[in-house]
Amino acid sequence: MKILSIITIALLFSGCAVMYTPPKSGPVAKIQFKNDAQRKLLISFFDVSTNCKGRRNIKPILPNNEATHSIPAGKEITFQYYLTNFNGFGGEAYCLMNLRFFAKPNNNYIFKTSEDSNSCKWYMTNETNKEKPIKIKLKALEWIRGFNENSSFCDG
Repeated sequence: MKILSIITIALLFSGCAVMYTPPKSGPVAKIQFKNDAQRKLLISFFDVSTNCKGRRNIKPILPNNEATHSIPAGKEITFQYYLTNFNGFGGEAYCLMNLRFFAKPNNNYIFKTSEDSNSCKWYMTNETNKEKPIKIKLKALEWIRGFNENSSFCDG
């Protein structure tokens, strides 16, 4: 019975995570994710910002590390953010939420996360002009459980 359970769990997790592919054409922006938390940072972008459909994952970002990704620009972008101790995708999630903003073409953004014993902290700035960073207002959207990677993960 244990072997059957292990096989079932392995099948459920295999093939679930669809990896993010940066845009090959059109306007782009760059976003750098800085993880100052004690857990791994997991980020997923959505193909469709409205209703958070078509989840695409980037590789987990280890504590005290960062990663930069090109994203489509000139439109609204929604990404899912959470911290975990799990190796890979899934596991116990902390601070799970969807965040939305309008990405301007040829702009550079920094999303920084940290945590303390009571809460998660995050903010994003537009660093296109490094001498005058601009804080970006992110719209937090309630996360809803999707059936698969192409399901809706938010309402709206």
